[in-house]
Amino acid sequence: MEIKENFVTFLWIERGICKSDICENDIKRYVKVLGSDDKAQLTIMDEYDECVEVFSLSDGFNWYLVSECLDEIDSETAGFELHIQKSSTSEIMTVYSWKAFFEYIENLNLFELLNWIWKLIERCGKMVLYVPLGEELYVETKSMIVSSKMEDVDYKEKISAQERDKIVKKVRENVYVKDDRLISLIPEDFEIIESRGNNEFTSVLNHLQLVLCIACLSNYTEIKEYSVRYDMRGYKLVDGEYCIRDAKDVSQTSGVLYKIVQWVYVDDFNVIDKCNIVRNILSLYIRKSWLEIGQEAYTAIISGYKVYLKSSVDNYLQIKNEVVDKITDISEKIVLVAESISTRVRNNLLALASFFITTLVVNTISTEKIENIFTKDITVLSYVFMIISFGYLLLCNWEMKKQKEKIQKIYESSKQLYQDVLCEEDIRNIYCGDTIYNEGIKLADDMMKKYNIFWIVSMGVVGIGIWILYMAQLQ
Repeated sequence: MEIKENFVTFLWIERGICKSDICENDIKRYVKVLGSDDKAQLTIMDEYDECVEVFSLSDGFNWYLVSECLDEIDSETAGFELHIQKSSTSEIMTVYSWKAFFEYIENLNLFELLNWIWKLIERCGKMVLYVPLGEELYVETKSMIVSSKMEDVDYKEKISAQERDKIVKKVRENVYVKDDRLISLIPEDFEIIESRGNNEFTSVLNHLQLVLCIACLSNYTEIKEYSVRYDMRGYKLVDGEYCIRDAKDVSQTSGVLYKIVQWVYVDDFNVIDKCNIVRNILSLYIRKSWLEIGQEAYTAIISGYKVYLKSSVDNYLQIKNEVVDKITDISEKIVLVAESISTRVRNNLLALASFFITTLVVNTISTEKIENIFTKDITVLSYVFMIISFGYLLLCNWEMKKQKEKIQKIYESSKQLYQDVLCEEDIRNIYCGDTIYNEGIKLADDMMKKYNIFWIVSMGVVGIGIWILYMAQLQ
């Protein structure tokens, strides 16, 4: 008996057997578990392997017709082919002979196997293999499930497209894989959640997970026929080739490396720094093979990162104090500029007040009485001084505007200086969302507004008073 199976076809061939040995139950058990979208046919052949009859089994099965066909064959021996065309669009792939199917995937090279798995995950969101015949079988990861019981099949995706894209993007930013289509797969796809039954498929998953972990942690990776070529630059250069056929059990190593990959890429915090620390430490542990990596390597990486964070925190606090001091200086500078210009506006008002007081005193001394103070000449001169004073006020406001723009540029430049060492969120937090700066601007604006209003009210009152006195003198 010859059985062949891959991801699109199943073929069972028997030659030169007694007609009486072609058993109805053997055929029926395949028909019973036939996938809803699969097509099946039974071909009866004579002793010369010539086709006698072809029966379609997809729309029902009638053994009586097969039995009649066998009776018509003169020879005592016959042959048959059971051919099942499996659907390439169904969410579930029915595997009719696990042994034949496993031989098929073992004969695929590494590149073909990874591509085959990715096509199924990409098309359906999850790779689902239903193995209804044979021993009990159950293997589950976040992206695939293999089960001998339909009730155990779970279609729900555990890795969303958004999660996958996020991880893939971060991996591609930190590593180079010669054919980066394979990075669409991630080590999490092969992390075994549950496994039951004597099943060699878990070993395949562990090997594939190890390959992807190597790709996610090395600087350079190239997937070959049955191996992965890697180059990792840490404290020392580590390069070589890992062959998936070199070791039978890699579950311990793949488990440790998976924890490391999860730790590096699980969030957006310090991914580049984490990659550098991992490569530095792993380069010290890998002498000949990645299989030398154990739990102690993971522990060393976590400890090394804590030491790195401690030194980084000291530098971070120093930078933060520098930034806070700079913000405070800028805010104080705004207030000082506002006070300086406000003082000049105040002096402007005092100069006008001195002019009017002097005019009043001189007129009183010369006439020995307080009357006819604002003659035509003095009135005109007073309004000229008021116009000049107003022009000076406008000049002070323009100068204040220019000073604010200059300080704004200094403030924004200070932010740019720290973008190489701090992330945007850190800069936003340290600068308190520009609260301190905005408060300084508001204080300066309020100060200038107060003096502007005071000048306008004062000059309005003085101008009206001069006009009333002048008109009174004319009468």
